[in-house]
Amino acid sequence: MPPFKFKQFDVHQDKVIFKVNQDGVLLGAWADVKNKLDGLDIGTGSGVIALMSCQRNADIKMDAVEVDQETASQAQQNFTKSKFRKRLQVHCNSIQSFALSSNKKYDFIISNPPYFQVGQNSPTNSRIKIAKHTDLLPFEDLVDSSSKLLSESGEFHLILPYQEAQVFIELARKVKLHLRKATYVKGRISKPIERVLMTFSKVEKELFETHLVVQKSGQRHDYTDEYIELVNGFYTIL
Repeated sequence: MPPFKFKQFDVHQDKVIFKVNQDGVLLGAWADVKNKLDGLDIGTGSGVIALMSCQRNADIKMDAVEVDQETASQAQQNFTKSKFRKRLQVHCNSIQSFALSSNKKYDFIISNPPYFQVGQNSPTNSRIKIAKHTDLLPFEDLVDSSSKLLSESGEFHLILPYQEAQVFIELARKVKLHLRKATYVKGRISKPIERVLMTFSKVEKELFETHLVVQKSGQRHDYTDEYIELVNGFYTIL
């Protein structure tokens, strides 16, 4: 399988559970990485979000946590082959164990987490089940680990389907992680909200909300100007 080619790096993904997808690219392009120095990508997969973060900020150093050994190995391969290699490090571990063993605080945490609940229909492949189900990474554990690892002035960014986002917001509130920014994503203007891009912090401020529509119509590559502007630094979609 040939690598997925971005403008400034390649992503090999023949051994990873999930391939490069729109959720990850949206999150990597949307999250505010400006002026951040220490970053953590939870569930890095192929490493695409960590790579995007390094492209957008020439000063940030990214730790990337991945529980699946084969996937972690491929993320390391992608990091090693990139021009950002000196600023990237993979940790093959669960975020629960990583949070318990690390005393480091991060001013930038980002995650495209699993979201299938136990019992929901999902692919039968065992590695996909492990990566996608919240029984391995419950939202409560993601909230607790992120809260422990986030600096007092840091920000935590993630993307979830709309319904799961509402659950996550309530759990985050219990550990005093406050929703600071939310972008509601629609595939097309006539469709319901599919995803929510979210930013949390330990500092409570007024919520800033925006909307993003990906496509003007159902025709292939009929993207909105705002979506093109968001992702154009990474790949050409026209």
